[in-house]
Amino acid sequence: MEKISSKGLYIGDPHFQSGSVSSRKDIYLDSISLKFQESLEIARDRSLEYVVILGDLFNAAEPMSIVRNKVIEILLRGNDGKRWPFDIFAIMGNHDVHSHNIKTIDRTALKTLQIVGLVQICDISEKYGIYFGHYQNEIETKKVITDFPIIAIHSNITPDFSYNSIMVKDFEINPNNKLVISGHYHSGYDIIEREPGVFFANPGSLGRVSADDINHIVKVAMVELTQNEITNIEYIPLQKAQPIDLIFDIETINARKQHKIDITEFINSIFVAKTSINKESDIISSIKQFGSETNTDQEIIEEAIKRVLQIKPLEEISDD
Repeated sequence: MEKISSKGLYIGDPHFQSGSVSSRKDIYLDSISLKFQESLEIARDRSLEYVVILGDLFNAAEPMSIVRNKVIEILLRGNDGKRWPFDIFAIMGNHDVHSHNIKTIDRTALKTLQIVGLVQICDISEKYGIYFGHYQNEIETKKVITDFPIIAIHSNITPDFSYNSIMVKDFEINPNNKLVISGHYHSGYDIIEREPGVFFANPGSLGRVSADDINHIVKVAMVELTQNEITNIEYIPLQKAQPIDLIFDIETINARKQHKIDITEFINSIFVAKTSINKESDIISSIKQFGSETNTDQEIIEEAIKRVLQIKPLEEISDD
């Protein structure tokens, strides 16, 4: 393979959307627009050659027009009224398409950006040495086969075990692959050199769309490739990303977390105390009885019943 040298910026999961986001106190569209703008300015000011959006540019395949237009405005005129001086690539994330199916791309806002020439959607970039891994169902179980030094992918790759993910240590590569940089996993993680000269990175999501996203520092990743070897990876924190206490209702988030813990503990306590509960038992009556005996809040009792109904087939449960 021809030896490639390039410099680029990687942006994780912006999730552009309108309206309010649960537990956030600000206007999400305004906040994500400022961070996206700053990310592109970093690429411009550092004279980088390209930008890669690591999937989920949009939170929905066909967002409201105000969302689509905001992204178009930034991509088209954000550089002081001019086009940005670098190539912009977009990986298809699960939120960018209908029903998590990339075959529906022709009916999406992301496709509109490609048609008007604002982003490129492709499988490879020979110029920059990148393989683009677009989302597909169970992508974590599928082997990536490419000789390009950089694999940029929308996949749940994690440093530690988590549900429906593949761990960094288990991701298969060949000797030509030098960097796997991923989106999808919003928390991100520190740069990992899994073996000499082979790196894994995830800067975390640009958009913080839930209470699960409050703990990571919002940043982008700059990557330098020299003659097919990774010579520099740098995480760059964004100055326009507000501290979590200014944008999130921390008190409400903590109360919800405690509420979830209370419900989980209550359900577990029932099955410890009521060892006779089985498929033929009147589970709902047992929940109500145990709740009364333990002076549990009615709200927790009702939520516990809802959860059990979701877990067990209805024909196995009788209500009084």
